[in-house]
Amino acid sequence: MDGFDVGRLTDFDFELVCRDLFEDLLEVRIEIFAQGRDGGVDLRHIGPLNDSQIIIQCKHWFNSSRAKLVQHMKSKEALKIRRLKPQRYILATSVSLTVGAKHELAEALKPYLVECDIYGLDEIVALLKARPEIVKRHIRLWLASTSILQSLLASDVLTRSRDLIESLPETLLKFSPNPSLDRARQILEEHKACMIVGNPGIGKSTLARVLCSNYVAAGYQLYEISADIDEANKVWSDSAPQVFYYDDFLGQTTLEGKLPKNEDRRLVSLLRRVNKLTNKRVIMTTREYILEQARRTYEQLAREDFDPMQCVLDLSDYKERVRAGILYNHVYFSNVSSAVKASFATPAAYRPIIEHRSFNPRTIEDTLRNISRETYFSPQDAPIMLLNNLNDPDRVWGPIYYDQLDAPARDLMEALFLLRREVRYLDLFGAWASLRATRESDASQRTFQQAVRLLRGTMIITIGQQYPTTFQNPSVADFMRHHLSNNPAKVLEIIESATHFEQLEKLWELASKHPDRLLLSTLQSNCDKFAQSLTWTLFLPEQQVPADRYRCDLTHRVSVCLQIANELELRGLAEYVADVIGDGDFIEAAASLADAVEVISQCRASQFSELQRLAPPLATETVEAIMLDLTEWRRTDLAVELLERLGDLAPPEALEEAAGARHTIAQSVIREFLESGMGATPAEGPDVFYEVLDYAHSHEESVSTQLDEVHESLMLTEMLSEQELSGQLSPEYIEVDEVSIGDMFALLAEQITE
Repeated sequence: MDGFDVGRLTDFDFELVCRDLFEDLLEVRIEIFAQGRDGGVDLRHIGPLNDSQIIIQCKHWFNSSRAKLVQHMKSKEALKIRRLKPQRYILATSVSLTVGAKHELAEALKPYLVECDIYGLDEIVALLKARPEIVKRHIRLWLASTSILQSLLASDVLTRSRDLIESLPETLLKFSPNPSLDRARQILEEHKACMIVGNPGIGKSTLARVLCSNYVAAGYQLYEISADIDEANKVWSDSAPQVFYYDDFLGQTTLEGKLPKNEDRRLVSLLRRVNKLTNKRVIMTTREYILEQARRTYEQLAREDFDPMQCVLDLSDYKERVRAGILYNHVYFSNVSSAVKASFATPAAYRPIIEHRSFNPRTIEDTLRNISRETYFSPQDAPIMLLNNLNDPDRVWGPIYYDQLDAPARDLMEALFLLRREVRYLDLFGAWASLRATRESDASQRTFQQAVRLLRGTMIITIGQQYPTTFQNPSVADFMRHHLSNNPAKVLEIIESATHFEQLEKLWELASKHPDRLLLSTLQSNCDKFAQSLTWTLFLPEQQVPADRYRCDLTHRVSVCLQIANELELRGLAEYVADVIGDGDFIEAAASLADAVEVISQCRASQFSELQRLAPPLATETVEAIMLDLTEWRRTDLAVELLERLGDLAPPEALEEAAGARHTIAQSVIREFLESGMGATPAEGPDVFYEVLDYAHSHEESVSTQLDEVHESLMLTEMLSEQELSGQLSPEYIEVDEVSIGDMFALLAEQITE
């Protein structure tokens, strides 16, 4: 550790660090002690026979001046010290002290304080540098280390988004170590991938980012994935230690539409590949019900056993001490006034919060952020407001949405909600303007820009080129879902004003897949208008595509319409879709043969005879398209899968031919790799090669008997071994159970007096 920012510690953190530091320095056991507000005692050691007494006063005044600390010690602490009459008195402070300041303090507090027992910031930092084991024990010290933060910002650590880097320090400040951290680290070390699963706002992203920081500290390069797994493949380096972070990889509030083509296969392939390597890690987050939706939707995900790599985060991980730490850290590092912070200091204020059955870190953060923006606010009401928001999370965003936003801004929120994440500025404007026109309201560019400015930083964020826009965090999207669920008239207006098929698709996903069924009943009661909008937008360009580059994944859209027609029993929509499918070039124009097979399966299972009749001829045409090219691995492997899905609609000889071609390609890939020599890089790229290798392991005797040589050659391309990484990750975190929660929160009250 070359340096660290002591200023990132809370008052309570500073006392814990000093306790561990002086226990090591003095070789005695030291207890944290509170008497009244502090009574002049923060840390204390009493000898076994009461024959010695050491009192240590900790003053974490990092942002205060040297003169202010000296004056405080002379005017307030001196009387306490003379009353206590300790045999030895030590002063530890985060203020940097000069020789003159130490001399002045010793003169003012003699005979109890001598200059050699005064430890300023420079002395404490020097002592900690010599004791890395103590530094690693305190997460806000070692994860805020200068070397770690510099490595995050170093030019050779490339990330997709600088926002991730800039958010890590703030995340680490508010994190409270809990059992899930060691559980997730163990999963990562064993399986090289960890899928953090939990309910909204429970702390999945926080845990993931702490893990990312942990690996960056050990020398890993950090990459954020936001679109698809192919982003990981583009930056993949066999020799470099890399950690890939994929937050909400299946969507924020529900399974967000169709995954990109072959995304389920690529995800499984990446996880299998990483599992075999020592210098790669993958960290993902999702909600439990979204993961279940994905496994029901995608056969590849359903077949894969994700249980060993899952770290389920729930309230059982947040024991009373952990909850107290989460609340304390959020309050301490928030932008609220000292008076508001002090309002949380009493048991009557913090106890109901940390014991609440719906305790939620995100609700705490959102509430404190909103309080910090209030101009006229009574400090003593802060704990009450937080408690009310825990009782009803909608209270966090409801007052802002209904009372502080004007109609154009509220309409923009509704338009944004049903568009995909990171919406292009022009797409958002088009959806907003159409919705405003439906409501017979002003839809000018100027009004739109005013609405964006009003929402930016509070409810939405705009990033990057062409102003991609998204919600500030998932809790805002959760609020919008509840808002629309309870406002059927607004949902109907959105249906009528839709400018993109994706809006209607997302509305259907929310209605059909989310645990509550309020939206579904709204769609059912307005099914004719819903079907009319679906047919009108079916051929419109996709969202996020420039106007001069028309693109429309018609096969996928037809699949969505078939699902809706079958589930809502919409014969008119079914007949319209049957006409579209009956067009002679439907399969030929399909962007994805996998989607074409899905359409065939839906037609065959439909209750409408018009659709059932289409299944056999479509299957014949699809089989012909599948068999056109069986010369490369990915296409051939997919061909086998699709033919198996078609079942008796596909000729047995076609499946036999595709399976044989796949087997031959696997033999060729393995043979060419071995002929390239030890340490060679696979010509097909790592993603494809490891898929072939997985297949080879299940057909080892017939594909190759030299798989051990393959693995030995691959190991030569890994420049970083597991041994080189061992010991660099932080040790297990130590929870300070013996320190009372009351003593910790009492420090908040001191902020208003010092």
